[in-house]
Amino acid sequence: MTEHDPLDLRSSQAREAERRHEAAVDKRVTAEDWAWLLASKRGRRIVNDLLDVCGVDRPSYTGTAETYFREGRRSIGLHVQQQARSMAPDHYIDLLKDNL
Repeated sequence: MTEHDPLDLRSSQAREAERRHEAAVDKRVTAEDWAWLLASKRGRRIVNDLLDVCGVDRPSYTGTAETYFREGRRSIGLHVQQQARSMAPDHYIDLLKDNL
C-alpha cells in the first residue's frame, strides 16, 4: 500500500475524479433500479403499499410515545417517496395515477 502524499496534487485530483465517477455510476444504477421497480404495475403496488404502511399521508401525532414510533416509520416512507420521485419521476407519476 502506498502512502498518501497530501502535496501530490495530481494524485489527489485523480482520486477525486475517480470518486466523482463512482458516485455518478452509483446514482445512475440507483435510478435504473427505481425505474425498473416502478415500471410495472406490480412494482408500483408494492411501493404504494409500503408508503401506506409507513403512513406518509397520515398524521403521526398521537399524544403518546407512539408518536415517535410512527414518525420513524413515516421517515422511512418519506425516503422511499423521495427516491421514487427523484430517481424515476415519470414512473412516480404513474404510481400516483394508479391510485386515483
